[in-house]
Amino acid sequence: MPHRQSAPGSIFTKAKPLALVAVALLMALAIVNPFREMLAQDDAWIYARMVQHLLATGHYQLDPATAANMPVQIYLAAGLAKVFGYSLVLLRFTTLGLFVVALICLYLLLRELRNPAVVATLFTLAFLANPIVLLLSFAFMSDVQFIAWVLLAQLLYVRGIRRQSAWLLLAGSLAAGCAIGTRQFGIALIIGLLAAWIITNPDARPSLRLLIIALAIPCATAAAQVYFGVRTPNLVQTWRLRETHVYLTSPPLVLVHEVFWRLSLITQYLAISLVPLLPISFVIARRLWKERFGRVPLWVLSILGCAAIMLALWMSSSLTARPGAEHREGLWAPLELIWLLPMQFANFPAIMRLIDLLGIVGAAPLLCIFFHGLKRLRSPRRLRPETIFLIASGLGLLVLNMPYGQLNDTYMAPMSIYVLLLMADLLTKNPPTRLELRISTLSCVAVLLFMSIWMRAQYNYLEALWKSADTLQREGVAPADIAVNLHWQLYHGLFDTWIAAGHPVSTEDWYQKQRHQAHYLVGVADRPEAPPGWQLLTFYEYRNVYLAKRYVTTLRRVAQ
Repeated sequence: MPHRQSAPGSIFTKAKPLALVAVALLMALAIVNPFREMLAQDDAWIYARMVQHLLATGHYQLDPATAANMPVQIYLAAGLAKVFGYSLVLLRFTTLGLFVVALICLYLLLRELRNPAVVATLFTLAFLANPIVLLLSFAFMSDVQFIAWVLLAQLLYVRGIRRQSAWLLLAGSLAAGCAIGTRQFGIALIIGLLAAWIITNPDARPSLRLLIIALAIPCATAAAQVYFGVRTPNLVQTWRLRETHVYLTSPPLVLVHEVFWRLSLITQYLAISLVPLLPISFVIARRLWKERFGRVPLWVLSILGCAAIMLALWMSSSLTARPGAEHREGLWAPLELIWLLPMQFANFPAIMRLIDLLGIVGAAPLLCIFFHGLKRLRSPRRLRPETIFLIASGLGLLVLNMPYGQLNDTYMAPMSIYVLLLMADLLTKNPPTRLELRISTLSCVAVLLFMSIWMRAQYNYLEALWKSADTLQREGVAPADIAVNLHWQLYHGLFDTWIAAGHPVSTEDWYQKQRHQAHYLVGVADRPEAPPGWQLLTFYEYRNVYLAKRYVTTLRRVAQ
């Protein structure tokens, strides 16, 4: 069909490769503004404290509040802090720097897999616009840094396997070691390499010498992670192990329920992650609807998958669902997984339900694409070793997440990479029209713009909170005597006092107790004024997501 060849004249190829992605990233940076001395409402306060401890003592120490061991992330940030000085802005830019690496590596990996520039640019832009990825890219969390190392390792491994290059595989081995040293789930790369070597025909697979080179560093890093985790588990690691033990030792029916719930929710959240690609997802799936998986048409499997997600949302989970999603306010509780999305939209139930619906609707083409790709595994020995490596790495990541007690929405970000690779391959085989490309591009930009504006409003609020509390601390007020948001107080020692007290209640309850006893209160208000019993000291003005003026006030308790 002649119109299928119109893509080379599109917006993608008129600009240099990655230029569109670079402009979109700069737009997001300009809107959000990363130059803020504050942390978002996530676990970054834990890792920031680990960097502080390393700088102060010269020794790496796992914080008692984390189950994840990430020496690569902490040493990298501490090394940069030695040069530029420690700040929360610097920590954020370590993640943003690796996010740029992830974008470049994803584009180059797509090109290495023989996807044209038009497809590689679109899917790299979609990864940038992924709501969960974008939120994580401005945080000092391990997720985006882990993704960057994984993508770098995969790019080097794929090139090394194709060229039979020991040096490229050694470089990939180092990147894979950094991935495992950032997050233990990087072991999926080891699974992928072993599967590629075992399954591929002997005449096509790398030599045993090259395999050993590729595996050396990640295997050593994985062994070190296991050793340190087993030798001296901290409080939170013990909790996570206990959660996983309870999960895995549940009665068979409960375990089946949990596996079904997890698989359904992972599918939904992957569809949410790919919302920017929703138009092109239906374009790809439309060409596959009538194909069959066995004797069942793909459109039937897609509808059944959407029904499974709705059933899982109605069933919920007593082990891993967030507390606010246990059907206390109705049968359907949207966004059941804990962490970023419910933290962002907890006060906006309509948006939460819209995101949930997009995940259900988007799951239909996603499942169609997945089952089509699954048909290729019927003859795995016909696949090239680098293809088996990527497929096995993605499946390995899924398998490693299934038995782990905790399941957060942030865990979908690394999994979404493999869906992007699969979708890009299908789009390359069935080139899109210029109109389809334009619609998909506009969809990515629209989601990116919405999330950037939303994040700016949230960060305006958090920056005003942190600035107010930091001012009080510089004036000599003890952090324990300042009632501000939970994460500021955790960063400034609340978790330590909770541990010292024998953790008698939850951290949230302990925070509320400290808040009631504090003599200084930092909070948000419609007007800069003090309620009875308090004196207004200072206030900061900021704009919320609706561009309305709000105020963060600093109050001092008046002696009675």
